[in-house]
Amino acid sequence: MSKCTRIGLILVGATICSILYGADASSGDITEGPNILVVLSDDQSWPHAGAYGTDWLSTPHFDTLAREGVLFNNAFVSAPSCAPSRASILAGRHFYQMEEGGIHGGFIPAKFPLYTHLLEASGYRVGYTGKSCGPFWENDEVGQQKDPYGRKFNQHRISRDKDDIHSWNNIDYAANFREFLSQHPDRPFHFTFSSWEPHRPYRNGAAEAHGLDPARLDIPSSLPDATVVRRDFNEYAYEIDELDRDIGRFISILKEHDLYKNTIIVVTSDNGMPFPHAKMQSYEYGHHVPFVISWPAGIEAGAATDALVSVPEVAAFFLEAAGCDVPSGMMATTLPNILNLDGFTQNPVNPFVVWGKEKHNPAREWNRSYPIRALRTDEFLLVKNYEPERWPAGPPPHYKDFMWRDSALAMAHILENRKEPGIQPFFDRYTRKRPALELFDLRRDVACLHNLAQQDNYRELAKRLEVKLDAKLIADGDPRAFGNGELFESTPSLFSNPKDPDSGEPIFENFPASREPVPGLRTFRD
Repeated sequence: MSKCTRIGLILVGATICSILYGADASSGDITEGPNILVVLSDDQSWPHAGAYGTDWLSTPHFDTLAREGVLFNNAFVSAPSCAPSRASILAGRHFYQMEEGGIHGGFIPAKFPLYTHLLEASGYRVGYTGKSCGPFWENDEVGQQKDPYGRKFNQHRISRDKDDIHSWNNIDYAANFREFLSQHPDRPFHFTFSSWEPHRPYRNGAAEAHGLDPARLDIPSSLPDATVVRRDFNEYAYEIDELDRDIGRFISILKEHDLYKNTIIVVTSDNGMPFPHAKMQSYEYGHHVPFVISWPAGIEAGAATDALVSVPEVAAFFLEAAGCDVPSGMMATTLPNILNLDGFTQNPVNPFVVWGKEKHNPAREWNRSYPIRALRTDEFLLVKNYEPERWPAGPPPHYKDFMWRDSALAMAHILENRKEPGIQPFFDRYTRKRPALELFDLRRDVACLHNLAQQDNYRELAKRLEVKLDAKLIADGDPRAFGNGELFESTPSLFSNPKDPDSGEPIFENFPASREPVPGLRTFRD
């Protein structure tokens, strides 16, 4: 693409965002600038959109945005579960830089400025419909004091018939967006369409009731190709189709209001698909997400890029596009360089990206983590397991980190049939203890099934990548890199000791109370 500029999109000398990001929106005086629409799906892996070549999905609106904007083939979230990933995107930081906000069930500390609050302080209207950043942001002692996504617009509802996707989700996303646009139309906006789709639970049978044959699907090789698994995966695919229909409604509303041309639209996901070896795990399908940017007034159409991008880079990109200062500590953004945008900070493309996890479900004594950090290059993924003596899915027989084992068809089938020859290798892969280092050649093994770290031809490469990973984590101040992992282990969360489904008794002998730290360990609050 040729160079593009932001001429006419931002006033010369536009007022810099107030660092007092908690100020009332009326204190800002930006009245001109690009609008921003973020479409955040819930649990969707790359390559599950038509623009990526997946022909068994119907995503015409995502595909249109890809044709009219730039399609990213290699975009990755910092964490493989919703709350820490969303927090990292809002703050423009890696999850391990978010202190309590880096775990599922922790609070987002108020010390970290969020780009949405900065935009609001500058004069942007900021709102959302759908899912917030978990319930994990508001806390009088350490947490953010207002919703990270701005004002909630969930008042408009629709009725769903017996065959529709969610019995519990009846939010009319598009009507809520229309309501948002009717308020303060003289100011630019940032709006998050935070979809619940394709998050579980599914309305099992809805996909086939709508004429979608599970035989058409390409099941990832990380899953057993069983009838029950296909039916479950079909529900996931159906919800992606439904999400895309809502994206189309948002685009239509923008065009009705003559806002489409000067609106930056980003469509991505908070983490990967809700299946084993994906969500909650630091393999490719857990972190690699769809990502497209459309901005008709700002970027040329029809490009695709293989550049490695970390999704939290959008925070600095949005602030620059709005004419705001980027706070120190936010991740540098490579997006303007990739998009060939003049007038932005130009940072070199990433030679690699990093990601990882601490904990998701309460799955171990004292709510301990299964800590992972990973480094991903163009060709290889190195995974570092800091506590290989721990069970990655939680100790048997409960496997409490084996996602939704009681409510998801695929997981229930795998668990119930774990000793069957066609299932046992998959179950063992999901639950058995793992080595300290894993290395995968993504050119041949995108599902991350064959660990090469201890093979003679790859052992040296694994150590070189580990050195790079450790250096990056040290530079970023990751407590794990300095031997201070107890800060994550001790973090208070909203979760309580899980109960045995048969006896109703607490599973773990020792477990901290909800919102209480682990006794005897240092915390981020000390």
